[in-house]
Amino acid sequence: MKIIEDDIFHLEDQHEMPQEGELLLAQPTMMDPHFVQTVILMIQQNEKGAMGIIVNQLLGADITDLVKDMVTIAPIPVYAGGPVDPSVLFYLHTLGPDVITDAVEIRPGLWLGGEFDDVRDYLMTHDAEGKIKFIVGYSGWDPNQLAGEVDMHGWATLTDCPADLLMAKSEGDMWRQCIARLGPRYSAWLNWPRDPNDN
Repeated sequence: MKIIEDDIFHLEDQHEMPQEGELLLAQPTMMDPHFVQTVILMIQQNEKGAMGIIVNQLLGADITDLVKDMVTIAPIPVYAGGPVDPSVLFYLHTLGPDVITDAVEIRPGLWLGGEFDDVRDYLMTHDAEGKIKFIVGYSGWDPNQLAGEVDMHGWATLTDCPADLLMAKSEGDMWRQCIARLGPRYSAWLNWPRDPNDN
């Protein structure tokens, strides 16, 4: 009897390079501790390289711990966007430029940045859960580096994901929900533990 080996963690699906506003999903066997079960929102991709921010990795801090004189009516967790330059603060939101001046739409229903004084004013009177997500640091790749990693099946690309899922307060659950959107071929990925030692 012929035995056919099927490496479920290196599916041969051809994933295109993610464009701005699309998502990178880490393969389950990703060994780099910065990227285990991460969902990365791409915010730049050109001939100079690629840049994205992880949206599902809690840092374990509140925004009031990081920003002086910030006043909020409810706790707001901060996320780790990647290993590059943790002094940089990003903020994703669903509020748009009508509330936060100069915000840039990164994908339908989701904006990046804008006037920080508008953010301060909003947080003083509104609960920001599901509406604003603060992220420090980012993930970066040199020219052609990310393309090579995608070709080696280190990442899957997802284009179809609603903004409310990306804004949810979650870690591994978000990764699994995004993986599920890739279809049934990826169902085996859903059972892979965050820490293989737990298996």
